[in-house]
Amino acid sequence: MLKVLWLCSWYPNKRAPFEGDFVQRHAQAASLYHRIHVIKVTPDPEDLGVTFEQQQNTEYPNLTEEHIYYPKKPGVSGKLRSYFYWFHLYKKAVRRYISVYGKPDLVHVHIPFKSGLVAQWIKKKYGIPYVVTEHWDGYNTVVDDNFYERPRWFRSIVRNTFHKATGFHSVSRYLVREINQLGKEIPSVVIPNVADTRIFFKKQKERQQQFRCVHISSGAPKKNIEGIIRAFGQLPASSFSLTVIGLEPRLNVAYKERYPWIRWIGVQPYNIVARELQEADLLIVFSNAENSPCVIGEALCCGVPVVSSDVGGISELINDQNGLMIPAGDEAALVNAIRFVEAHYPDYNATKIASDASTRFSYAVVGQQIDRWYQGLKNPS
Repeated sequence: MLKVLWLCSWYPNKRAPFEGDFVQRHAQAASLYHRIHVIKVTPDPEDLGVTFEQQQNTEYPNLTEEHIYYPKKPGVSGKLRSYFYWFHLYKKAVRRYISVYGKPDLVHVHIPFKSGLVAQWIKKKYGIPYVVTEHWDGYNTVVDDNFYERPRWFRSIVRNTFHKATGFHSVSRYLVREINQLGKEIPSVVIPNVADTRIFFKKQKERQQQFRCVHISSGAPKKNIEGIIRAFGQLPASSFSLTVIGLEPRLNVAYKERYPWIRWIGVQPYNIVARELQEADLLIVFSNAENSPCVIGEALCCGVPVVSSDVGGISELINDQNGLMIPAGDEAALVNAIRFVEAHYPDYNATKIASDASTRFSYAVVGQQIDRWYQGLKNPS
């Protein structure tokens, strides 16, 4: 069992409870086989001073989550001071960790900007290698404010973090290819996102009069909710229904007022999301850009087929047996795909879809893959 220090740019915290929740799930999976210590430093404009929180979950006794919050002042100068304060607090936390637990066997960076800077400092000061996991889908020219539109200093930090790493992990082959175009190819591994199969699993359900479709997202522009709404406007309400989950309260209210014929239920805990999927007939993903959405694995674990735009690494998750792929932005294709799945619904074997997904996305399976990766780094053949 290795000691692995996780430096997380994204991680659920009191300011953003769902930020990087997929990173937390990977931490939980990895902790089944190794001692994982997470450090997350977060600016908090409401704080008057620095506060520390350390959490341990009895369900995952080998996982420790350390949160540090610090006050952030507005303006350009406040942003600059915030960065230096962030770096100071992160280095202090690393020194404290080493003084208590000793040097980690490995450092694992999650999202290279900004935590990659801390990993580079650790490698230089302590000689401890680091690996990188990236989830950001911005290594293209489709996403607004993508990697190639960012300032030179941002691109330099990200490139240096990758190029000095011992290894690189992503949840899709697509993103591995995008990263390796940055200049220097580094050893990489693809390990998928995690789905909690204790709550995301197939349940028996009866066919209803309406074909029940679900969309789950934050409602960010790239998710193209407007396109989904226009597509559903072409489907008879007597035969098809749509539920949208995950929008923050203000956005959820605004959409609910504009489109009352759609069911908007906003942000929900995972057990409610699982229940909605278990009662659904189809998950719809119509994004203009993605990497590998967790919600697809969760839907598949519930035996629910998926219609999705063919972007990012989604084609690595969906095949003819569990869904359909369509061109991004093609609303006519979305309408036809929904109709096709509804007409051929008995051909989708929900039991097999769920079984195949659970053997791919469960905590135990993903944890084992992370374990093999770590062990291979420590004992290269």
